[in-house]
Amino acid sequence: MRAYYKNPEATAAAFEEGWLKTGDRGHMDAAGFLFVTGRFKEAIVGATGETVYPEEAEPYYASPLFSEFCIGALAGPHGNDLSTLFVVPASSDIRTEDLQETFESLRANAPSRLRVQRFVRLAGPLPRTPTGKVRRRSLSESWDRANSPSN
Repeated sequence: MRAYYKNPEATAAAFEEGWLKTGDRGHMDAAGFLFVTGRFKEAIVGATGETVYPEEAEPYYASPLFSEFCIGALAGPHGNDLSTLFVVPASSDIRTEDLQETFESLRANAPSRLRVQRFVRLAGPLPRTPTGKVRRRSLSESWDRANSPSN
């Protein structure tokens, strides 16, 4: 909490009803146990204004063809987010066409509000934090930078 040291305004803004506002999403069960289910800043806001959290959609996109995968947002043409499935193939021998076909099948079987719009094949592992969490935002930002029309 270094950012709040000797800063009472920042400290007060960081708390709500006695709880530290971490940016995490979660719920408390009937027994009082707290379950963290995701991060608010990873929300994907589509063109219709509907909000989807990656953790909601990811269970519908698992496949043995993927060694790793995650859902993130890429910049849409009108300032909206395009939900995107980032995939690291289980083997370099797997054809992109096979991955695309698998993506389309998984997408068709997902609930309509959780249907991802794009598919991206990655050559290397997903970027992760020291604790092993996927860095969705940095993945999306680096992909957008590398694939912008000015490059």
